[in-house]
Amino acid sequence: MDRAWVETEAAMPLEWHLDSLRCASTGLVPEQRSDRWLAVAVGPAGQKVEAEGDEPVAALGALARLLVPIRGRMSG
Repeated sequence: MDRAWVETEAAMPLEWHLDSLRCASTGLVPEQRSDRWLAVAVGPAGQKVEAEGDEPVAALGALARLLVPIRGRMSG
């Protein structure tokens, strides 16, 4: 988990931050429950990027992959 967290942080574009890593459930009733995980990054202007995975590490990895192209556009 530590490694996935560090890799996700390293993929962040400037001024972005890892906002949350949580269960993807939207409520407590059975139809709102989920066993998936959601990782969320937020940008300086309120932009939000979300990624899901079957486990926390998978969600962080998916988020890192989504952030790499954004980081590339911002540095170029």
